[in-house]
Amino acid sequence: MVRFEEHPLRALLDPTLRDPLHQDSLCIRAIFFIIVSIVQDGGGDFEQPSFLRRILDFICAASEDEHLARRERLMTCRCNLRRTIILEIHRSLDVEATAIKSLDLTLFVLCKPLSAGLDKTTPGKFRKHKEGVLPDSQPWPSDITDILPHGKNPSDVLDAILLWAVEPGHGQIFALIDSLARFWEPFAVALFQRPSVFALATQHLEHAIDTFPGGAVGTNRLKNWVQSVNGITAFFHKVSLVDAWGSLTFIKPLLDQMNSIEARMSPILDRLGPAVMEETSEWFALCHRLAMTIATEHHPTPLPDRGQYDGLYVAAFKQIWEARNRNRCMHPGCAGSIESRSAVCARCGVVRYCSRECQRASWKGEHKLLCGQIYALRVGLKMTDATSWEALVLDTKFARSTVQLMDVVQPHAPYIDINLITAIISDFMELSRELGANNN
Repeated sequence: MVRFEEHPLRALLDPTLRDPLHQDSLCIRAIFFIIVSIVQDGGGDFEQPSFLRRILDFICAASEDEHLARRERLMTCRCNLRRTIILEIHRSLDVEATAIKSLDLTLFVLCKPLSAGLDKTTPGKFRKHKEGVLPDSQPWPSDITDILPHGKNPSDVLDAILLWAVEPGHGQIFALIDSLARFWEPFAVALFQRPSVFALATQHLEHAIDTFPGGAVGTNRLKNWVQSVNGITAFFHKVSLVDAWGSLTFIKPLLDQMNSIEARMSPILDRLGPAVMEETSEWFALCHRLAMTIATEHHPTPLPDRGQYDGLYVAAFKQIWEARNRNRCMHPGCAGSIESRSAVCARCGVVRYCSRECQRASWKGEHKLLCGQIYALRVGLKMTDATSWEALVLDTKFARSTVQLMDVVQPHAPYIDINLITAIISDFMELSRELGANNN
């Protein structure tokens, strides 16, 4: 196994990513071959800070003219075949790896570590600089230039990324847009000012249906197709968690189109199974709920059997209040005490830990799913801002009075899937059992 930073082909990759117009830069087919070779040699750790900076520089050209010039250079081989190593690379190229296919797969491979790095970072918080570490090796993202290269503003970065999506096929670009929107609020604001992005993502989804490769399950072509489709539907699904009502505004005109796409996609989903296309299945399920929301948004139906629903919400918030006010760490296996400055999960605003180490360990284990469920509840209650949510989970009057709690919940409850509430109750109970078992 060769470490990524020590791989002999890395020296060829970096200059091209830094400046695709340089006279010694490589064509996209050679770039993809190098990436595949590094992965096959076990050195595919592309989340290194210096490499992530190169990737975003590569994706975000300084201008549209530069983007077009880069693309033309990448798609037309002008590699220096007088260099032995480059000649050997071209002799090894897969005949079926056309320039357009290589570009699509390269963008997927490059966008993936960027999205992963952003998703691991607390939204809105850059990583701390390290003393004695060179700027290019500082943790990523450590400042605004790491997500807004070339002195761009959020809207310009969005434009630069979307230039790769002008032609259908590069669906993975939308996964990067979604991660940037979830990490950096100004980028989300820029996104929600552009309904055309949602329409463009829908066009990419339709193109994917038109170009379904077929073939046996597990083939590379089918895997790549699944990844591209899941990337687009994940964009819709996850961005809706950033701003549910803003998303609804833009998705409303697209729902008929989504229904048509789902009808065509249904045999494929049946064949591949929901586990293979989980993001896509979840998105279409959400589309059905959105359609029901739209049908009742002007005349919300009252909650049926209010007593039953009241009981579920009270039970869920009882778990939330107990967790928020618990004086012990909520990472199973740790019995550390909660102090005034103990870490609180920024996304769910409920679960607390005695240290950042316990918080990170818990995220990799039991907390990720529960955190998403609580955040979805916050979105449904329109309490994504910390002030309103903290008022609900810290004010004891709501814990004492079912009537006051339901006065807050009732206006939004018709639009919240009751299965979400039962899932929160169930997962909190499971967490409590784990905490009890491991701390005794």
